[in-house]
Amino acid sequence: MSLILYPAPFDFHWMKQRPQQLLLRLARLGHTVYYCNKSEQERPVEEVEPGFYIIHQTKRWLQEEWPLLRKNSGQAAGVWCSYPLAKREWALWSSDWVIYDCVDDYAPWREAELDTLQRAGVVVCASERLTERMLRLTQKKPVVTIRNGYDTGMGLHRVDAKPEPTPFAAVEPGWQPQGSIDNECGQAEHHFPGNVVFSPVAGYIGAWAPWVDEALLRRCRKEIAGDWSLEIIGPEFGRAFPTGVGPEGGEASSGWRFHGMLPHADLPERIRSFSVGLIPFRRIPVALAASPVKAYEYLAAGLPVVTTDLPECRTMAPHVDVAVSTADFIRLLQVRLNNPGSKEDRSARIRYALEHTWERRAEQADRLIRSLESGSL
Repeated sequence: MSLILYPAPFDFHWMKQRPQQLLLRLARLGHTVYYCNKSEQERPVEEVEPGFYIIHQTKRWLQEEWPLLRKNSGQAAGVWCSYPLAKREWALWSSDWVIYDCVDDYAPWREAELDTLQRAGVVVCASERLTERMLRLTQKKPVVTIRNGYDTGMGLHRVDAKPEPTPFAAVEPGWQPQGSIDNECGQAEHHFPGNVVFSPVAGYIGAWAPWVDEALLRRCRKEIAGDWSLEIIGPEFGRAFPTGVGPEGGEASSGWRFHGMLPHADLPERIRSFSVGLIPFRRIPVALAASPVKAYEYLAAGLPVVTTDLPECRTMAPHVDVAVSTADFIRLLQVRLNNPGSKEDRSARIRYALEHTWERRAEQADRLIRSLESGSL
């Protein structure tokens, strides 16, 4: 087993994303992981769970503690890097191997990415499109696709389950809405306290970022009649919420609600309250190369998913509905608001999500690390 150093682009507790998902599971498989927070704080090393540590004083720790750990452990040591700009600290890295985890096609990183590729012995990519781009850039190094996945700890695949306690579950979830698709047309009904039945909800969970197609969502609200609402949950990232809305309030009268960023522990009950999960991304490079985590989470809850035409989402058909145009997206959403599908459809979506868990992704990463260290790649 290895010592794994991760130079992070964001602090561990900010938002649960691919790095935490993969690295926590690599620790559970027996590796020892050191997650180096981006911020520098006067705090001791924090053990999140056995074999997984958060480093708060990264520069000092890399200078003083990391060399001693390497010397005394007798284990191979590697760097798992998904942040090309971390090259600024390369002088502090001392390792037997470097794996570059390419997670985005993000233009501001491209120059630094070339330097990272030179240093890496292996490249991991979160989507097939990223794999194709990396193969064009580096033809002499192994390039492996390890997609994103479903976090089984959220419990979405288990109707009556609460999420497992995790380092992110700081807020205890409240009631769990129970979905039913027993009526004649398969329409989803969400039963809340007091047996109140709410109208259908189309939901998006993720960053409110430049790749989200706000114009598309506005057209959906304008052109799809009926008593339904649109819920947006996630932080502002590179753009602001539309004027007059946000976590403090939403356009309730027009069916819009922006909730901002919520604790990760709150997301399962929010997802369960949806009737349809949305991936409303513009067809720009960063979105076309994305492996949308939320698609797996929506499917784990048995939800129908309506997405714009993204390469990774095409691979999920027929479990997701891929719209080839704005008009098609509006049509598919209208269909799914009225008919989310049969019980068999719901079961098939859940099975698909369970075939694509973070545990399976971590097993891929573990095999890759073992092969790299044994020289069998």
